[in-house]
Amino acid sequence: MIVKYSDDFFIQWDVVYPLKNDLNLGVFNFWINDTCYPAKGINITLNSLFNILSSNIEEIKALNSDIGDIPIERIDFCSFDS
Repeated sequence: MIVKYSDDFFIQWDVVYPLKNDLNLGVFNFWINDTCYPAKGINITLNSLFNILSSNIEEIKALNSDIGDIPIERIDFCSFDS
């Protein structure tokens, strides 16, 4: 599934495993300016992470730095509450 916000930012997840209490785990990628940032080997809670990303779109767009150079290893997916 792909959720598109604009031509240069969209979210993709492939295999989703439904668990109890509507908690979905799966392989997650996000794309910014035609660059894919895969969370290879990482299972995350898509519900909570997607809500956090989509609620912060304006802040993401307002970043002055080139976020295209951030390695996926530096993104702390554990800091998001489910």
